[in-house]
Amino acid sequence: MTTAPGTGDGSTEQQILPVADGRQVREYVRGVLASDRRELTIVVALYTGATAAGSRHEAARAFIERYWEAAFASLGQDMRDAKTALQEWAQARRDVPVYKLTSREGPDHAPRFVVEVRLKTGETAVGEGNSKREAEQAAARTLLERVDPPVS
Repeated sequence: MTTAPGTGDGSTEQQILPVADGRQVREYVRGVLASDRRELTIVVALYTGATAAGSRHEAARAFIERYWEAAFASLGQDMRDAKTALQEWAQARRDVPVYKLTSREGPDHAPRFVVEVRLKTGETAVGEGNSKREAEQAAARTLLERVDPPVS
């Protein structure tokens, strides 16, 4: 009869430890850490879940608090992107932000965009980025911080 993970008898750890200690696993994890961000997210998620589901609640808590603190700290902040937040703020005041590409410089493989956003009230802001979207987000963020500063 197989024991369910997290029962605290150590059987799961005894089964996994030889695999985790293996040279191939260590090399794989090093490779993931060095190159593949998508697989790294999977490894971290699996480790976090396995640690939390196991009997090692203090180890899970320490891991999560150490490595996930910044992510948890931002949960109370606005999760919308800057353009959406500015659009909603402006619509509540019967206004609409208008974006205008003011310049594009640099070679095709590394362009630099400058975008201006303007409200009917005359408020404007400029943003720069490696794409038009990035520049629009930067402009919206700057204008939003000016017209609706975050409460501290």
